[in-house]
Amino acid sequence: MLVRNLILLCGMAVLVGTPLAEIVLQMLEFYGRRYLAAERMGYPPVHDPCTIARVARPELVECVDAFVGVETQGRWTSGMTVTEFEADRGHPFNVKVATKLDFRGFWDLVVDALGRIGRSH
Repeated sequence: MLVRNLILLCGMAVLVGTPLAEIVLQMLEFYGRRYLAAERMGYPPVHDPCTIARVARPELVECVDAFVGVETQGRWTSGMTVTEFEADRGHPFNVKVATKLDFRGFWDLVVDALGRIGRSH
């Protein structure tokens, strides 16, 4: 229910009732329940839509240079992603990492896209 409330708050209420909106809401609610149980986060991450938002409207996602690597030697952390934001730690920066999101702008973009797709079918 947390996800549905968030989506409704963000303006998706105008889309509720369209088949696409219902599918998206169901998916977000499903993942929201899983993340709440496993990670104690009531809202699922939206990595993929954030990536598309960065391409479509770069001003919505603020990024900074960083070093990102995958830990392959650690006994407890093997496979974990490690991020270093300080330049003087011996690793050259190799990526841009998103650190801030224009929340309202992001959800406006998502709702607009879903509305266009939902109404076209």
